Amino acid sequence: MRLTAFITLIILLAACSKNSEPDGASPYSLLNSLAKAETFDQALLCYSNDTRKTVKETLKLQHISKSEFLPILAFLQGALKWKIRAEKITGSQAELEVLISDHTIDNMTGFAMPCRMLQENGKWRIDMEENILSLKKNEKNYGEYLDKKLQGYQ
Repeated sequence: MRLTAFITLIILLAACSKNSEPDGASPYSLLNSLAKAETFDQALLCYSNDTRKTVKETLKLQHISKSEFLPILAFLQGALKWKIRAEKITGSQAELEVLISDHTIDNMTGFAMPCRMLQENGKWRIDMEENILSLKKNEKNYGEYLDKKLQGYQ
């Protein structure tokens, strides 16, 4: 009896872990998970495997920390109200436009964010690999670039 209770407790704790896989049943539910992400690692779980790999390589090669990269990954962090303004799903790919209608940072209110998603193992994930590779190619020091771009947003 005690062994069964102990195993059940372990399973429940694992299921409730904040770093567990986000819900990717639909693009909306994935964005909901992203909006609730509090850490870099939680936000990164909402992204495709290729994006995760590119982000980790970028962190190694550039002078940038996880906390500096977090505002890019968790773009809904601080959004009090948001909605999907446009959505086009074709098979296992989706193109969305996310409108932030209320944000803790005034100049983010009204911002429309394009968002590309794909399905991996039946779950939706955000795909930003091409965006990150493009920025890396165009900027010698990605960390300095992000500092300039995100000044006032942190």
